Amino acid sequence: MKPLEPAVGDATGLRQAFLDAMSRVAFSVSVVTTDGPAGRDGVTVTAMSSVSLDAQGPTLLVSLHNGGRAAKVIAQNGSFCVNVLADSQAHIAELFAGRVGSRDASAFAALAIETSPSGLPVLRDAIASFECRVRSIVPVDQHLVIFGLVTAAATRSEAAPLLHRRRAYWALGEGVGPR
Repeated sequence: MKPLEPAVGDATGLRQAFLDAMSRVAFSVSVVTTDGPAGRDGVTVTAMSSVSLDAQGPTLLVSLHNGGRAAKVIAQNGSFCVNVLADSQAHIAELFAGRVGSRDASAFAALAIETSPSGLPVLRDAIASFECRVRSIVPVDQHLVIFGLVTAAATRSEAAPLLHRRRAYWALGEGVGPR
């Protein structure tokens, strides 16, 4: 085993060291969906986290690239749904990451989608879902951190979550497919 080395001081070296170190962390994979006046869209994320349970109510965050269509559509619609994927759903993650097919209406048509009472697309086979109203949006470099006030939450399956680590999808204990 190679010993850990300190990050290089220059910006390029530190960026690569950061990427390499972050690749060692396992993240759950979710698809964030939205629908409303700005249209329907969805995007795969690993940057989703609980923020708070109290105060105004449960709050979570997602971080989206601000150059992508989904971030703009979510901001305009004012609401979104975080769908936590099961370990058998890497193909859905790939679709909404833009690596296969198209994220247009046909992407939604090919999946088991429910429309929630608030009008959001919910992936029926996700292991959990969180419907959110946009609470605030904070720009951070090339990303938008979107804080969502959770208005509904549901568990849908006992399946294990799909994880992303070392630039690949994983189930608990083993790899399930290429990046």
